[in-house]
Amino acid sequence: MKKINRISLAVIGSTSSGKTYLLSDLMVALSKLDYNCVGSMASLYNNPIDFLQALEDDGEVRQTKVEKCRKYSEYRSEFVDGKTNRNFNLGFLDIPGELFTPERMSRFTRIITGLFNLGKYFEYDCYTRGKETRKVLKFVGPDGNGFKETPSFNALMQSYEACEYSLKNDGFKFLRKVSGKDVVKNFFDYDPDSVIEAIAQAIPLLEADIKVKQSEFINDDVGKDIFYFFYVLYATDVVLCDKLVMPSDVSDETVVTNSPSPILQLQKLYNYKEFKANKKRFYMAFRGVDALLEDKFYDIRERGMSVDDLYALVVYLLEYRLTGRNCVDDKEAELGNTVCSYVDTTSVRDCAERHLRDDYALQPYYNQYNPMDEGLLSGEDLNRALLRRINTAVEDFVQIRGHHPEDDNVFMACNVFLTTSAVENENNGYKVTGNDPHNVRMMSGGAKHPRNRACFGTMQLCKSLLHRSGVRFDHECVISLVNRYIF
Repeated sequence: MKKINRISLAVIGSTSSGKTYLLSDLMVALSKLDYNCVGSMASLYNNPIDFLQALEDDGEVRQTKVEKCRKYSEYRSEFVDGKTNRNFNLGFLDIPGELFTPERMSRFTRIITGLFNLGKYFEYDCYTRGKETRKVLKFVGPDGNGFKETPSFNALMQSYEACEYSLKNDGFKFLRKVSGKDVVKNFFDYDPDSVIEAIAQAIPLLEADIKVKQSEFINDDVGKDIFYFFYVLYATDVVLCDKLVMPSDVSDETVVTNSPSPILQLQKLYNYKEFKANKKRFYMAFRGVDALLEDKFYDIRERGMSVDDLYALVVYLLEYRLTGRNCVDDKEAELGNTVCSYVDTTSVRDCAERHLRDDYALQPYYNQYNPMDEGLLSGEDLNRALLRRINTAVEDFVQIRGHHPEDDNVFMACNVFLTTSAVENENNGYKVTGNDPHNVRMMSGGAKHPRNRACFGTMQLCKSLLHRSGVRFDHECVISLVNRYIF
C-alpha cells in the first residue's frame, strides 16, 4: 500500500503578523491546485473546512488565543485531487510567537529534563477504529497503580467514544510500559491530549527539580506551552510569518518590545541535547505586501496574467526598486512571455513607478526595537531601509535553515515569499483592497472573504510546500524567477 505523505505545518509569528490569514489563503490555494479537504465529521481533529468557514462567517480574523490542546488545537485532514486521486495528509497549527520567551523555554527544558529521568511510570491503551489505532497514554507511577481518572481524561475518553473507537489491548501489560524518556522522544506516537494529562499527573514526582507545581501546570500556561513546543520540534514544515509593512494610513497596534526574536529562540529549541528534532523544511512569509502595491493591476487581467505572472512582476519590480538590478540573460525565460511583453511596452522604471507605492509604514522585525530604524526619522531613504529590513529577516532565516542560498543572484532567498491576503483574484481584476482602515484585522472589499483572494505569494508558498513534501500537482509554473523560490 502506498504511504500517504503526512505533513505537520507549524506557522509561527508575532501577534497580528498575519498567520491566520496566511493559513486561510493556504486552504484556498490548495483548492485552486485541485486538492480538497475530505475530512470526516467523526474525527478527533478539528476540520480545516471549519477553519476556513469560521473566517468566511466572521469576515475578520480574531486574535489567536493560547489554548489548552483539547482536540489538539490542530486542524488536520486528508486532501485529495479528485481528478488524479493523488492525496496527502495535512495538519497545521497557528503558533503565537509570544511563546518563545527565554523564561518559558527554560521551564520547558526543565520539565523535559525531569521527564527524561523518570522510569517506566507510564503505560498506554490501544484504541482502534477500523484499521486505525491510537495510543492513549496514562501515568501509573512507580508501582503501576497510580493512575487517577480526572475530568480532563474522562472528556478525552468521551471524544473517543463519540468517534466510535474501541479499547483493544493486545499482548502483555508490561509491553505497554513507557519511560519518561520515551514520552519525550516519541511525543506524537501517543494521543497528545493524553500525554499532557499524563505529564500533569507526574508533576509531583518532578516538582522539586523542575520548580513547577501541579496546580501551576494544570491551571496556568505551563501545560498549554508544552504541546506547542513539541509541535514545533516535530513539525515537518515551518513557516516563519513576518509582518513586513503596513499602509501608511492604517493605525497599527504593534507593540515594540526588547524581547528576543522567535527565530533565535527556535534555534535554541532545536539544539536541546535531550532529543534530536526531526529534519525540517523552512519557509518565510513576509506579510502585508499589499502596502507596497498600487491598485493599478486592472489591465493585468486583460492580458491574461495568472497569479504566478503577477507574482513574478511584483518581485522583479521590487528587486529593481530596492537594488537597481534589472538585467537578466534571458528576460523571457526569467519572467515568462506575458510579463516580459508587458514590461517591454514601457521601461522597468516606469513600470515600477506605476505599480509600487512610495509611502508605507515599515514594521519592526518581530516587534523588536532596532536603533537602526531611527534612521527613518532622520530622513533615510525608505527603500534602503526596506531592503535592510528584508535582509535582516532573510539572514536569520538562512541561519535557522542551516544552509546558505546556492544562487547569490536570487533576491531574498529560496523559499522566502512576499505574501498578502489583500489582493483579489483574477475574476476581480487583481484589485488591491488593503486592510480596513478602522480595523487592521479585517480586509476591505471582496478580499475579506478568503475565496475571493488571489493568494498572492501564498500560492507560490503552497506550491513549494507540496513540491518539497513529495506531493505532485498539475499547475506547474514555467517562470524561472518564481521557480527559484519554489524549489
